[in-house]
Amino acid sequence: MRPPAITAILLTLTRLATTHSDAPDLAARVELDQSGTNFVYTLFNEEPVASSWHVSNWHLEVGAPFQVLATPPGWSFATDYATYVDWFSTDTEEPYPHDVAPGDSLAGFALGAVVDTPEPLSYVALSWEHGSTAPGPSVMASVNSPSVISFAAIILNVLASADRFEFSVQGIPSLQYAVEVSTDLTQWAQVMTGTSPFTFQESPLVSPGARFFRVRYVDSFGEVSDQLE
Repeated sequence: MRPPAITAILLTLTRLATTHSDAPDLAARVELDQSGTNFVYTLFNEEPVASSWHVSNWHLEVGAPFQVLATPPGWSFATDYATYVDWFSTDTEEPYPHDVAPGDSLAGFALGAVVDTPEPLSYVALSWEHGSTAPGPSVMASVNSPSVISFAAIILNVLASADRFEFSVQGIPSLQYAVEVSTDLTQWAQVMTGTSPFTFQESPLVSPGARFFRVRYVDSFGEVSDQLE
């Protein structure tokens, strides 16, 4: 019997296994079929047909807010709708008919993101050894996943006068961005955060002389990304 909480157990075991170079890798991979903001994944188990290792879970890192549009029958998911999704077979009794058998594949894992820009991010495919009560090996690799890092926010409608300076920030609607300023393009200071779209304004001007502005994405944890605009 396989407990329903096996997803968390297997992910923990996978993280431990990846610290040992002699741990066997599962022969499995994930492929993406993207259409606009829809990201549809297929899971392949490339173990030999005689293998007892059946894929029962997989974890995908995501870099943008999203919704889960589809999950194959017999599978379910756990997610925070921003940074990851865990898909897992719901079978708890042998013969675990919804696990992906060696030599087989399973399509229909679909995300709908707020952006159509991808970035290679990590995934982990995990297996269960049929005929036993233990997890099998896993594999970690990367596949394109929705990402706001690749989506450029832009500065528009710049207005400057002797006592006023302002511009508009246009990024992904409802996401947060930070405005930063520098006098030397080396040291940067954050002067504002806002939810796109928004307007930055100084009146009166804070300081004379040349200054440079940039906009950076703020993730769901309040951390400013390395994306420069």
